[in-house]
Amino acid sequence: NQAHDQDSATISFTEARAPVVSAVTTSSGLLNACGTLTAPVLDIGVAFNAEALPLSHADELTSYLLVHSGPDGDFATTSCSGGTAGDDVQIVPVGLSYVGTPNGAQVSLELANALAPGLHRFLVCDTITDAAANLLDGDGDGRPGGDFMIGRFRADPRNLLVNGDFDDCPVSLWPWMPELEPGSGNTIQIAFGHDRDLSPLSGSANISNVDEAASSLSQCVDDLGGGRIYELRGRLHLEPGGGIQAVTLVTLESGCHLYDLPGCAGAELGTSFMSTLVMGAGEPWVELTTTITAPAGTMSALCRYTLQPESMATLDFEAYLDGLFLGEVSLIFADGFESGDTSRWWRPGP
Repeated sequence: NQAHDQDSATISFTEARAPVVSAVTTSSGLLNACGTLTAPVLDIGVAFNAEALPLSHADELTSYLLVHSGPDGDFATTSCSGGTAGDDVQIVPVGLSYVGTPNGAQVSLELANALAPGLHRFLVCDTITDAAANLLDGDGDGRPGGDFMIGRFRADPRNLLVNGDFDDCPVSLWPWMPELEPGSGNTIQIAFGHDRDLSPLSGSANISNVDEAASSLSQCVDDLGGGRIYELRGRLHLEPGGGIQAVTLVTLESGCHLYDLPGCAGAELGTSFMSTLVMGAGEPWVELTTTITAPAGTMSALCRYTLQPESMATLDFEAYLDGLFLGEVSLIFADGFESGDTSRWWRPGP
């Protein structure tokens, strides 16, 4: 018998991995659920895994859905196939660029205008497929199909304060520091159902006042610049305690201590506070603004909102603070009376 050499071959099959979104970014960095963006958002980047290349439909604007929560402050939009729902407001990008590399695909969505302040939701649609026609695994269950969603994030342009809107994402006062006088029965906590925009996804800082002691919220802020002008804003709502419809009279003092080192350390360069007498009995939210001029050398500020009852007859009340904001003021006249140089000013007529 003639011997025959026999060759053997092994054929291996590798299951293609469905496309997945590996990251969503803006010019401020990674965009995550519950994130707050304080820089103006003019573009959104979406990165896909390299294993799924090449992709189909990733270069189409209809594969992405960006919405603002709308007047009710809540989201009704839940999927790409369902489209924009409720009073959500769709924000349609004006441009898209797609780049495929050995490390993955990168899509950049260009917006016509910076995102308006408020809550937003972003979806990447599972109509995106790979070469094997696998749908995007957007929901992360390991199987093709399901939109990718960042359920909510907040645009809060120019705000140096963190957690100024007290969103339920997660429930926390951090990094605000409650300050109560020793022996006081007053309390400070997050309250939902009392939001300046009536959003069920956000709340406010609730000061429950039961005695004559002052109650404060403060936060240390870095990244200030000397010689610049800032505005400190906030909204206050008062309700009498125990359902008693009586007039409540309080003073809200708001302002900042300014320091020459980060972390509210070093020498105090100055203070800027304003006191406002507020009268309320279930009245709408009152907006208050304090202007702060940072001396040369300023690097940080300890900003504080202090509530002091003024009427001994109505010590029992609920106060709600929301929309707390610290941002640099953009001057309309950058070369004029504030600089002492009037060379660009002219007087018409003889």
